[in-house]
Amino acid sequence: MMDQVLIVDGDRENLKFLEEGFSKLHQFKVRTIADGREALAAINRGNFAVLVVDLHTPSINGLELLALMTQHHPGTPCIVMSEHGKPWFKKKMDQQSFLYHIEKPFELGALATAIFIGLSIKDEGIALKKGMAMSSFLPLVEVEKKTCRMEVKSAGKGKGFLYFNEGVLIDAHFAELSGEDAALEMAGWDRIEIRFADLPKRRSTARRVKTDLMDMAGATWSRQTSTPSAAATAAEDQGIFDEVSNLMDDCGPAEAQAQSSSAASTAGNLAAGVKPHLPAIRSIKGFRALAVLNAAGSILLAEVADQGVDLERLAAAFNDVFNLAGETTPQEGLGECREMTFHTPMGVVLILDFGARGGEGRRLLALTDPEGNWYLLRSRLNEIDPGGGA
Repeated sequence: MMDQVLIVDGDRENLKFLEEGFSKLHQFKVRTIADGREALAAINRGNFAVLVVDLHTPSINGLELLALMTQHHPGTPCIVMSEHGKPWFKKKMDQQSFLYHIEKPFELGALATAIFIGLSIKDEGIALKKGMAMSSFLPLVEVEKKTCRMEVKSAGKGKGFLYFNEGVLIDAHFAELSGEDAALEMAGWDRIEIRFADLPKRRSTARRVKTDLMDMAGATWSRQTSTPSAAATAAEDQGIFDEVSNLMDDCGPAEAQAQSSSAASTAGNLAAGVKPHLPAIRSIKGFRALAVLNAAGSILLAEVADQGVDLERLAAAFNDVFNLAGETTPQEGLGECREMTFHTPMGVVLILDFGARGGEGRRLLALTDPEGNWYLLRSRLNEIDPGGGA
């Protein structure tokens, strides 16, 4: 069964754009809803693998929807869309994969990459292990200038309360702790469950917490000066890929091997560019094989997860197809052929040419299962520096 993704946004034009764009991927089903209350009803009825939500939705806003997700669907990764910028976390692990932030406007590919990451961690059960963290949720309270009492429960920690006035944390209470001490203790919690209530009048004046909310979250606000590409966004948020890689350490070291000393020398730079990405590539849902090829289709470097794959035969056949396409596209006025994607009932094959980026005729070929996250794999491969950089 294909995964379902729910996108909630009060901007109907943006919903139409996303719906039309994702209809071409055929990797997950998308349902779009403009109203928060309607979205809540859909969440309670359906089984969504990822929630994408804008902070400003009618009837029930995005912040309240996220709080309800922590109560009833704690294992569902969430992506927050915001026009206010995005928090840049000082520690990579704090931009944790359960709650991902993306700044509007964005390219379709940037959101697709984030969704595929969410689907991967959902499949691996990572979201259930960590749940939502206070560090990633607190910046949203500030940007929304929320006035409320926030009840927070954390597995193994207990229950505490935070008090906000127009997005400013003014007081906190947990066990025997209060004020600054309680707030700092709770700021490090994960696997949290959140409930909002009105701010009591007696708490609305005195401020007993002096540390700024973003400092407590270990983050600063940043804005893109231009709309990022999918690859640039993925590179900027390297912490998410690092987290998936760290949790997938049991995949073992890369099993790359050169076919000859001369081939190893030829492939050296691209191999150096590929190796830092291998742990994250292997963790992508449905990954089966990856190979570095020369222009003749010979394998210079191989990473194989599915030993049933005849990688040499696959590389030779699809390299020939790519060469033919490379001859045909300029003749038809389509320009240089740089990459191709082949969908079959048994798998998805990707082939990328790095000649235009200094790859000296070298290529990457990759294979996934038919329901694998080929789009995420494609984005990851496009990040690789053929000159040997990570």
